[in-house]
Amino acid sequence: MKAKEKSDLEALRRTAAFIDFSWRGRIRARGKQRIEFLHKLLSVDVKNLKPEESQTGCLLSSAGKILALLDVTLDPASESVWLDTHESDAASVIALLEKYHFSEQVTWEDVSDAYGEIALEGPESEAYISGFKEKGILCFRKGILAPNSGWKLWAAPELVNEIEHMPIPRASMSAYETLRIEAGEPDFGVDIDEHTLAAECGHEEWLSTTKGCYPGQEIVARVRHLGKPPRLLVRLKIQSDSPDCVGANILKEEKVIGTITSAAPSLEPGVVWALGRVPYEEAAEGNPVQIQSSERTEPAVIQLIKT
Repeated sequence: MKAKEKSDLEALRRTAAFIDFSWRGRIRARGKQRIEFLHKLLSVDVKNLKPEESQTGCLLSSAGKILALLDVTLDPASESVWLDTHESDAASVIALLEKYHFSEQVTWEDVSDAYGEIALEGPESEAYISGFKEKGILCFRKGILAPNSGWKLWAAPELVNEIEHMPIPRASMSAYETLRIEAGEPDFGVDIDEHTLAAECGHEEWLSTTKGCYPGQEIVARVRHLGKPPRLLVRLKIQSDSPDCVGANILKEEKVIGTITSAAPSLEPGVVWALGRVPYEEAAEGNPVQIQSSERTEPAVIQLIKT
């Protein structure tokens, strides 16, 4: 691991550092029925979200597969619900939402250009929030390593520039990748996609078990109570010095059981963190496997994503 990445990770874990998330799409939902509509549509319990606390939820197909991954935040002060799309194209997500929109009083606005986005992560991030709010910056509690380990900041481009010039370390995207993978956070379009069942992601907190029906809810409930998903996203701790293993096979007793979808170096020497999906019966904590690329085969152990 390079010295810059190491210092970035140490700041993200021990003090505070920011990551530029402005590449993500951002949507503003308005209208009298915005909360009710999204509550009925998404897998997360929108009605019971606390203001400023962001929660990841899914827009699912009737087959229980993920069409979009969204961070949802209520903002009563502006009579809005803010949606972070986890991908760059907000317009395509709005088009998906519109397919379910009939007569409900709700409108969508792509605000990706009006607001930049900063992720502020680390135990000292809280100290900056009151000052950001005074500047009119939208502050949503949403960490990477844990729900309360950081904040997301939505700000006008000139304020984003001001944040970037504050005495807060700016972490690289490679450091973010390590943090994301170590936390078991899948990247939509990389680790999961529209062919992935929500139940395969290992994130039960994305799927409400207490609210009413939503698209795909019947499949979610059936898998949870009557069966099991065919595959499960897991984290892998690989004994290796090289994170260049995306696309490598995951082997169990010389049989291919999965593929590495993301990988990044660890602060721990000789360790690489990775994500991949394996058959449900192989998704056991500590299960030893091998990672086979074109150049080498290296030992690894499976770790379940704990949320």
